[in-house]
Amino acid sequence: MFEANRAGKIDRSQYTDEVNGYIDDKALATASTRLTSLGEVKNFNQVRKVTQGRMTVYVFRIDFINAPPIEQAIGWNAAGKVDFLQFTAVR
Repeated sequence: MFEANRAGKIDRSQYTDEVNGYIDDKALATASTRLTSLGEVKNFNQVRKVTQGRMTVYVFRIDFINAPPIEQAIGWNAAGKVDFLQFTAVR
């Protein structure tokens, strides 16, 4: 999902309707520009798994060669569609 968002070319069928509602073409283009500007990925590792109620979110730390790291949090619904996606600075 990271590389698809970075490329600005996501497969919307892999996302829930709710998440698709948040990721309009402008938001996707903005995310793509920001993620691309971080440069080459050095490491991509899962650092946490957070469960709250029925949702489980997996948090990945993404280290870059020449940029500060970020985290990608992602969760899937029971049908296997992305139900949560967020990119943030490392805490």
